[in-house]
Amino acid sequence: MKAEEGARAKAEESARIAEEKAKAKAEAKAKAEEEARAKAEEKARIAEEKERAKASAQARAEADALARAKEKMIIAEEKVRAKAEARAKAEEEARAKAGEKARIAEEKARAKAEKMAKPESLPKTEQSGDTPHAVPAGAEWAVIDAVTVWADAWSARDTDKYHSSYIEGFKPDASLSHESWESHRNEHISKAQNINVKLSDVKVEMQGESRANVSLTQDYRADNFKGVTRKVMELNKVGDKWLIVSERAAKVEAAPEVSAADTKAQAGGEIQVKEAENQKAAEQPNTGVKPKPVD
Repeated sequence: MKAEEGARAKAEESARIAEEKAKAKAEAKAKAEEEARAKAEEKARIAEEKERAKASAQARAEADALARAKEKMIIAEEKVRAKAEARAKAEEEARAKAGEKARIAEEKARAKAEKMAKPESLPKTEQSGDTPHAVPAGAEWAVIDAVTVWADAWSARDTDKYHSSYIEGFKPDASLSHESWESHRNEHISKAQNINVKLSDVKVEMQGESRANVSLTQDYRADNFKGVTRKVMELNKVGDKWLIVSERAAKVEAAPEVSAADTKAQAGGEIQVKEAENQKAAEQPNTGVKPKPVD
C-alpha cells in the first residue's frame, strides 16, 4: 500500500516537474519571441528614422541649392542692372560733356567774333538803297564765324579745313585753274613753320539771305615775314554753310623781320596799312578780273 502511494507521489512529482519545465520552456520561448519582435521593431524604427533623416537632409540640400541658385540669379540681375545703369550714366555724362564742350566752343567763337568786330561797325542788315532785305537773326554772326574758321584753319596749317571754307571749284581769277590755285596754296601753307592770322575791323554787309560782302583787316605773320592786308570777300550761303566765292586784297604792305637796331633806325619800322589807299582801292568797281590771292 505504502509502496503504491510512494510510487503515485513520485509520479505526481515527476509530472509536476515536467509540467513546470514545459511551462518554463514555453515562457522562455515566448520571452525569446517577444525579445525578437522588440529587436525587429527597434531595428525597423531605427531604419525608418534613418530613412526619414536622409530624406529630410536631401530636402534641405535641395532647398539650400534652390536658395543659392535664386540668390545667384538675383546677384547676376543686380550686376546686369548696375552695369546698364552705369553705362546709361556714362552715356548721359558723355552727352552732357559733349553738349557743354559744344556750348563753350560756340561761346568762345561768338566772343572771338564779337571782339573782332567793332561795335560801331556791326554788320549791316540791308543792302544799300531804298529796298531792305529780310535777313535772318544772327546771319551776320554766321558770316563772321565763317571767316573766323577760315583764318583759324590757315593759322593751324589745316589745308583741308582751309579749302573747305571756299566754294567748290573756287578760282581766284580766270587765268588760274582751281587745281593750280589749290596746289599753290597747299605748298605755300605747308612750307611755313609758324603761321598766325589775326582778323580785325570786320564789316559785313548782307545782300539778302544767302549772300554777304565782307571787308576786314588781315594781320598775317609767318616765320620771318609779316604783312597787313585789307581784304574784300564775297560769301554765299550753301546749305547751312557760308562759303567764300571771291577774295581780293585792297592793299598789301609787307617786309622781313628787322632787328631792334634796325627798327630804331627806321622811321615807323612796323608794317602798317595805308588806310587812304586801302579805302580808295576798296571803293574801285570790280571789273571781274581779280588779282592773284596774297597772304
